[in-house]
Amino acid sequence: MADRLASAWVEFARTGDPNNGALPAWPTYDAKTRATMVFDAQTRVEDDPRGEIREYFEQFPMPQTPIG
Repeated sequence: MADRLASAWVEFARTGDPNNGALPAWPTYDAKTRATMVFDAQTRVEDDPRGEIREYFEQFPMPQTPIG
């Protein structure tokens, strides 16, 4: 798993795209599908993993912090 994760970072730093031969195809992120690479024993792309948790927290407004 560490090799797959490192290969994604190296490729992203080199080209701006994390896709490489060590990973399944990683689509460009968009807010509709929320495709996310899950690095695990079986590395895979999942659409909106833990979406129910994200939706729960979206109910609460983010605190506004002053800048400066």
